[in-house]
Amino acid sequence: MNAMKFTTPVFLTNQTLKEQHLDLLPDQMDRWNPALLDFFYFPYESCFYSGINCFQPWRDFTVIHDVLFLWKEQKSGLSDLFRQRNRREALPLMKKGIALYVSAFFWLNNSPVHLFKWKDKAGGFERIPMNGMERLEFVLHTPGHYQSLAQLSELFTELEKILFKHMAIKKASRML
Repeated sequence: MNAMKFTTPVFLTNQTLKEQHLDLLPDQMDRWNPALLDFFYFPYESCFYSGINCFQPWRDFTVIHDVLFLWKEQKSGLSDLFRQRNRREALPLMKKGIALYVSAFFWLNNSPVHLFKWKDKAGGFERIPMNGMERLEFVLHTPGHYQSLAQLSELFTELEKILFKHMAIKKASRML
């Protein structure tokens, strides 16, 4: 089986999250594989926007549990790096954490990630943490600062609460 080669579409990049080149096998993309999020920013969106048939996590909000787990694994290492004032080593992990949050945020709102004019797109979302867009903008512009880690952690915590509320409402509506 030949690997698919493609580049992260430009609208999935910004000053913090840069373009990536992906070489993936088709069978890596036709099902949920959270390990991909450890290596690439927005791999499913990159396939989707490139016209490649792939799993669409924004249609299955249960995958967000895996994203939250990946964040929790990474968060303690980030805290240690910031405690040691090692911003250079923290920055790549912060970028990965930001990509995880952006993915979970868009997916929880049944949308693939789209960073170009993301605030316009997210402005119509129903499930948003309090002042979430302003706080995310701060994190995107200052990923190498400890305050950004604190904000990102809080955004994840609030997003997790919104996810559980959404699941409870969905479950209750099925019971009626």
